[in-house]
Amino acid sequence: MAPAPQMLPPFAPEILEDGEYMITSVILNLKVSRMAMEDRSRLPKKVVVLPRHQEKYAAPWRIIKNGDGTYTMMNKGGSASQIEGGLWAQLEHGVPPIFARWNIKRVPIERNSNGLPTPESSYGYYIESADDNTRWIVQKDSAELRDPKQVACSNLGTLTGKGQWFFINKV
Repeated sequence: MAPAPQMLPPFAPEILEDGEYMITSVILNLKVSRMAMEDRSRLPKKVVVLPRHQEKYAAPWRIIKNGDGTYTMMNKGGSASQIEGGLWAQLEHGVPPIFARWNIKRVPIERNSNGLPTPESSYGYYIESADDNTRWIVQKDSAELRDPKQVACSNLGTLTGKGQWFFINKV
């Protein structure tokens, strides 16, 4: 049986400040990070949901607020980027460096039958591209993970449910 999900207090910040954060899938209560073991190439690395037995290897995310209100997100030195429907950590950024920009929006997790937040609602976040209307998403079938599973980036028009929500906790 999976442990009870960790809940954020209702006062989760609307705007995140620069810093180190752990990101956890709301639907699975599993950490999101690069894998513990990767090849040594400079090619992009998968960003995955780590199975419970590998969560101790989760690396904190460096979240930087940009002047335009978007965020740059880095894990183990790689910038989070959407490539062909998956979430990757880009290690090579070209000259000049190009970093993906993300919008991070706070959302209430519990809702009543009318779809409105409840007074005791905890908050999570969704993370969407500032460029192309895609959002991070974790598939519910990842719950019994034995191996890491890549976080997907899906078009906003196809998304529903908690698979697109994340807890973001300052380290």
